[in-house]
Amino acid sequence: MKKYSFIAILTVALFFGSCSSEFLHRDPKGSSVMQSQYEKFPDALEGSIKGIYTQLYIDNSDDHDDFGLRSLDLQTDMLSGDIALTAYTYGWFQTDEWRMTYSRTGTYWMLFYGMLHNINNAIYTIKNAHELVQHVAEYGFPSESKDYTFTDTEIALAQQYAQILALRAFSYSKLAMLYGPVPDDLKEGGYTISTYKTVPVYTEDNKDTPQGLSTLEEVFNRANLDFEEAIRYFEEFGDGVSRENKIIINLDVARALYAYTLLNEAPYWEVLNNSKYLEKMNLCLKNAEEVINASHFSILPFDKLLTDGFNNVSTDSWMWGQDVTVETSGGLKSFFGQVDIHSYSYAWAGDTKAIDVDLWNAIPDWDSRKKWFVDKSEKKFPLCPSKKFFSASNPNSTDDDKLDREWLSDNVFMRIESVYLTAAEAARKLGQIDVAKNYLLAIVDNRVDANDETAMASYSDYKNNLNSSNLLKEIEYNWRVELWGEGYGLQTFLRLTKSKKRGANHSNESGTEVHDIDPQFLFSLPSSEITYNPNITD
Repeated sequence: MKKYSFIAILTVALFFGSCSSEFLHRDPKGSSVMQSQYEKFPDALEGSIKGIYTQLYIDNSDDHDDFGLRSLDLQTDMLSGDIALTAYTYGWFQTDEWRMTYSRTGTYWMLFYGMLHNINNAIYTIKNAHELVQHVAEYGFPSESKDYTFTDTEIALAQQYAQILALRAFSYSKLAMLYGPVPDDLKEGGYTISTYKTVPVYTEDNKDTPQGLSTLEEVFNRANLDFEEAIRYFEEFGDGVSRENKIIINLDVARALYAYTLLNEAPYWEVLNNSKYLEKMNLCLKNAEEVINASHFSILPFDKLLTDGFNNVSTDSWMWGQDVTVETSGGLKSFFGQVDIHSYSYAWAGDTKAIDVDLWNAIPDWDSRKKWFVDKSEKKFPLCPSKKFFSASNPNSTDDDKLDREWLSDNVFMRIESVYLTAAEAARKLGQIDVAKNYLLAIVDNRVDANDETAMASYSDYKNNLNSSNLLKEIEYNWRVELWGEGYGLQTFLRLTKSKKRGANHSNESGTEVHDIDPQFLFSLPSSEITYNPNITD
């Protein structure tokens, strides 16, 4: 699986002279990965956009638990309790196991506001150095325009514009989810989504002026407006559905991200404004169904369930992800460098990340996803994701001399399965029981061995017993199991689970009952923002 990229300006490799244990840093020290400023690109805008995409997977921090979106996925899944740090020697991700959210608030702030700074600059450039947006305003979109024909250059620019709008929307949706309290907590504090102040909103118009805090509604609104505009531009000017690089956002990805944002926003309106709640949930279902009906991606089939390894961006179920090359490998500072026991990794060396034992126990024997994890009775690496995340070059062995020391496994940002679950949850909350069941079972049908009569008999009973009373619980279960380690655990917990007991295999707080309104689940503003932003006064 050795892959090379010849775009020298995107080189962000970490190379190790050897693979001895001294490279597993016990303190936050290590090789810096600096982001290029891309001045050498002949097209500065193109370079800027490529630079924004690199921010999804690299960071200026020296810490080996800080490597963009996939580190955020690991951190929040661990915070939710679905990932257990069962043992540790080196200390990375220990604060997440301890639910010390204050240790991460600056990390997420830097990631998303760093992206937003560059995104807003790019949007400003498009609006002020090109005539595309003005031409759309004057003549309408291609489907409307009778007096103007957009040039090939403008069409390409429009596709770039749609991408960065979607990236801005994604950034604000993540900020809203991370820094906004759950609806129960809002109500207890006497706030609503319309009155609770969360984070500043920066656009191309105010990007250079410190902004005060916006309400949670305003942050979601910014994300939603950007998603809607991005989708319209993709629809009108093309979306590059045959894109060679899946890190590039297209129409399907934008719609899926929009649907997931609405799924997490809607609960804030449920008791405040039922008509708005229904509006948000219907729009969520509409966008999810449009992605599913487009049929550009397919659910991972059963015959690849234990052999896929979630390590290859070309997999048909992957909608959005990073093709990791020699130049872009983070080495130990990567998801596989932290989680994969078949790679030379912190997990292999002692910092084991495993599925919560109670969650694993809840997986029925007919569900083959149970085999994604080492059996709990095994002495070596119990409950580690041996068959879910593994190196393509070394899928089986954990022997020292066979470990993957190249770290070229790809990073998944989104799979089509998340869209099916979004559709299932939205349909269930709208009372469309049969629709919700169909979307859920589209996944689960591919998670049982059709040649195993005992498993199929149990699965038949499961389907026959699936009803309006237990359907939402089964959707929640599938969010937690199907997408384990993919960054959906915290939002699933806050949106659906509400409270649970941490399993006995956690190295901290094992057996502790945790609740969605616990202060550890609320991220606060970094102290530096409070100190240096004169417009943050409350």
